[in-house]
Amino acid sequence: MVGKQVPEFSLPDKDGKNWQNTALLQGKKLLLIDFWASWCGPCRKSIPTLKEIYKEFSGKGLEIVSISTDKKEDDWRKALEEEQFPWPSLWDTQNVFPEKFNGKAIPMFILVDENGVVLDDTV
Repeated sequence: MVGKQVPEFSLPDKDGKNWQNTALLQGKKLLLIDFWASWCGPCRKSIPTLKEIYKEFSGKGLEIVSISTDKKEDDWRKALEEEQFPWPSLWDTQNVFPEKFNGKAIPMFILVDENGVVLDDTV
C-alpha cells in the first residue's frame, strides 16, 4: 500500500457517529491507523506506547484512529472502557480491514500523510 491513496472508509464510533478517513485527516499532517482487537495481546500491549506518541505529537499534527476488528460489539465496548483512548476508536462493521486494507494479521499500523497517501504499513 505504500505510495498509494489510503482506501476510503466510513465507520462508527461508540456513540454511532460515522467517521471518514478524509475527516480524520482534516487539518492534520499525519494519520496513524491502528487495527486492533480486544482479544489481541500484542495489540493491547502497544496501546501505552501509542498513548505516549499521541501525547507528544497530537499537538504537532498527528491524529491516531484505532479500528477494532472485534466481531462482538460488547467485547469492543468493554475494551474501550478499559483502555480509554484519547483519540477516535471505530468498529469495523464493514470488513474494511480485510477487504480494503488487505489485512491478515493484527496489530497493523498504517501511516498516512496529509494528502491521504500511505507512507508506511507495518504488521
